Amino acid sequence: MELTGLVDVNYYRQYFSDELLANYRSENVYNVDEEQTIDYLLNGGLVQGVNVSAAVDLEWYRQTYASDLAANQGTIDANGNGQIDTTELFDYVTGEGLAKGQNPSQLIDLQAYRAAGSASAQAMLQYYQKTEISQISYQQTLEYMFSVGLEAGYSPSGSIDLNVWRSDAAISQQIVSYYQVQSIEQVTYTQTFNYAFGAGYNTVGATVI
Repeated sequence: MELTGLVDVNYYRQYFSDELLANYRSENVYNVDEEQTIDYLLNGGLVQGVNVSAAVDLEWYRQTYASDLAANQGTIDANGNGQIDTTELFDYVTGEGLAKGQNPSQLIDLQAYRAAGSASAQAMLQYYQKTEISQISYQQTLEYMFSVGLEAGYSPSGSIDLNVWRSDAAISQQIVSYYQVQSIEQVTYTQTFNYAFGAGYNTVGATVI
């Protein structure tokens, strides 16, 4: 799976700016480009155990799928040190675990998103030009969810309602101010989600976790 599909660079810059600035000896985190940010994540961030985006919560995954991880530790533990390191866990979460339909974070409900008759499932079938949801992999589901699906207004799970946030006067004003636009209509659904679980996490995103 493409790593960039699960890495929110702005999220990472928001929460780990000090580490990025120190590593690249830069005064402004936005002087560190996307490639450098992802490179640091692969070579330092994951080792430290940080989450790469709102879409992947490694600590939550360890707790939620503890029995599955224990049962498959032999294959997940690539370096054979007797434990599942963070990088090994990330590979499993975005690889075999995802293929099984396991949610990479509590913000995602793959089964509900793919449920027969749901608007998101119908939209995916049309997008991928398939007749059965079983013909669409969980990887494809996640990729659609955080690209075309998010922009179409389909929430990753029932606990998130992008339209509620956008219609709430106080929250929408926060979002409008953050993106320096005149109205919420000028803010995309993707930007709404990124704000909720990035700069606006304490006042918006935290309310659903």
